[in-house]
Amino acid sequence: MTFRSVILGLLAAAFIAGVTYYNDYILYLPRMVGSFIPPIVLGGMVLFVLACNPLLSRIRGHWALRPNELAVSLVLACIACSVPTDGLLRSFIPATIMPVHLNRITPGWQKDHVLDYVSPALLVSGDDKDRAAVDDWLTGAGPNQHLSLWDIPWAQWRLPFLAWLPLIGLFAVAIIALALIVHRQWSHHERLRYPIADFVTSLLAQGPGATASVSRNKLFWYGLATVVILHVVNGLHAWYPESIDIPLDFTFPAFTQQWPDSYLAEHLSRFLIVPTAVAFSFFLATDVGLSLGIAQLLYAIAFSVLLKAGINPQTSIMTGGGFSWQIFGSYLGMALALLYNGRRYYLQSLKAAACLRPAAASEGLAAWPVRIFIASVAAMTLWLSGLGLSWPIALMAVVLSLLVYLGISRIVAETGLFWCQAFWFPSAVLIGLFGYEALGPSAVALLCMLNLVLTLNPRVGLMPFLVNGLKITESVSVKPARIGWLSGVTYAAALAVALPVFLWINYSLGIQSDGNNWSWRLMPQEAFDTVARAVTTLKLSDRLDQSVSFTSWQRLMHIQPDASFLWWAGIGLALVPVFVFLRLRWPWWPLHPVIFMIWGGHSIRMLGYSFLLGWAIKVLVTRLGGAKSYHQGKIFMVGIIAGELLSCLVYAIIGGIYRHVTGFMPPHYSILP
Repeated sequence: MTFRSVILGLLAAAFIAGVTYYNDYILYLPRMVGSFIPPIVLGGMVLFVLACNPLLSRIRGHWALRPNELAVSLVLACIACSVPTDGLLRSFIPATIMPVHLNRITPGWQKDHVLDYVSPALLVSGDDKDRAAVDDWLTGAGPNQHLSLWDIPWAQWRLPFLAWLPLIGLFAVAIIALALIVHRQWSHHERLRYPIADFVTSLLAQGPGATASVSRNKLFWYGLATVVILHVVNGLHAWYPESIDIPLDFTFPAFTQQWPDSYLAEHLSRFLIVPTAVAFSFFLATDVGLSLGIAQLLYAIAFSVLLKAGINPQTSIMTGGGFSWQIFGSYLGMALALLYNGRRYYLQSLKAAACLRPAAASEGLAAWPVRIFIASVAAMTLWLSGLGLSWPIALMAVVLSLLVYLGISRIVAETGLFWCQAFWFPSAVLIGLFGYEALGPSAVALLCMLNLVLTLNPRVGLMPFLVNGLKITESVSVKPARIGWLSGVTYAAALAVALPVFLWINYSLGIQSDGNNWSWRLMPQEAFDTVARAVTTLKLSDRLDQSVSFTSWQRLMHIQPDASFLWWAGIGLALVPVFVFLRLRWPWWPLHPVIFMIWGGHSIRMLGYSFLLGWAIKVLVTRLGGAKSYHQGKIFMVGIIAGELLSCLVYAIIGGIYRHVTGFMPPHYSILP
């Protein structure tokens, strides 16, 4: 790690923080950041490694970046990807201002005084004198108005920033510490595959069998050329519809015509091929690839069977139900299994953190990350208690929020599923466990807001980026501790750049220019509809006043778990260890418990058949050609991933130039879903 690698990484992070939201959600150009393989970073890496770095080396040898420098810069850039859009700001900012607007136009909320159950410090001021702070955020200043950063109504944002930004900072610190804690166990003891990190290091690493051979291997270039030609043909078809195209999206309407009301038929009627997902599946263990491939099919079968049996597995985002609670149970089962598998390492790290082991014996343990993690969790609990949440509920909310990211990070590290959501929220678990009376409407409101701020859209969350980053930098002999503190600095710097830029864009153009209203309108409305539902339920049972006046211990004494929650979560909790046992007991067992953590989601619905295709290709190659053919095929697949990421980057650049020159939107062409 060198000074210039850190500076390059921070500059890249600042660029990503400042430009991504405008590119992705205002101009609607191909997304710079939309998954755990952001084209702006990894596509740029492919271009730099294959073209720019060799050129720099020829001009002047010491100008070229070494593998460890490239790795550090790349990881810092990835850390910044978690800030400007779905990872944080597209949910955090609307969570603090949109409820104020919705309250004005929702008579039911006004009747139940819904916003009165939220601390005023958590929301932008909604007084009449500050009405412009909300209205201008919605509509913007107008096309002929040119705002400066000083024109943003910072005074109205002061209280929510003081309330939320320390919590966001503590959560980021806890996430970084947690990633450092699990890194050695996952990387060295369990030897996970890290498919995304494996792809990156295959391009970055030097020496025999690494980049020198990969970039000079014809199979790599065959794979890259194949997918680039494919996207050139299909990209031209997007611009000139009369030209030919190579279909990757197949629909079979006969299924839905034959069974129009069947949930199973709906999931069988579309077959989407994503070359990157096919290639990553080639990297995986056979049972993992098969499990990703058939997860959604098994979900559709289970859903259909339950409906036929009269059981409703439907779920609500904020309050849970059905498969949402089951997926939470599977996440919990996974966490318990991971804790058991690494019990010796984690216990030794805990003893080292408590200074119960000699310093020499603590080598290789995560003593300081454990200390920082415990301190940050305690600080978050105290902070939420100060905002009005009972401390036991606050502690559980913090732990559940961290569980979301731990689960997704494990899925990404083990399976390479680069587009992944959790599909359960901490509020849904706590409502199912406590009930409205024990929680009270104020706790429900704060928990739902916590969902919006911390866990609404973790598909570009901090921890999975960092988990892969630690593996990448470890391969080039950079110490994880250095990446840990650099990650914290980068996250803070990215937030310092992205936050004013995000607000400046909103107040210049209006949030309504962000055409995807799921984050900024639908979810805040769902959150406070849940609060209104809690108030109505407690009013009808004459328990509202009693619930509001409960102390922390009284809330624990009045817990009334939902029986459905216990059943669904219990099933999910049981399925994971059962499948873990079956995999250990019978080597031929074909399925991985990750199925129960990912099924039912839009991401696996879009990518599942591609993983299944990749699994089938791998099985055929290994059985017909053996280990040698598999390694050659892997080089070809690295080329496919590199070609697709490079195509994303080039198409985004072309679209940006076209938009800048003509003022018109380029034709839409989606390469990665």
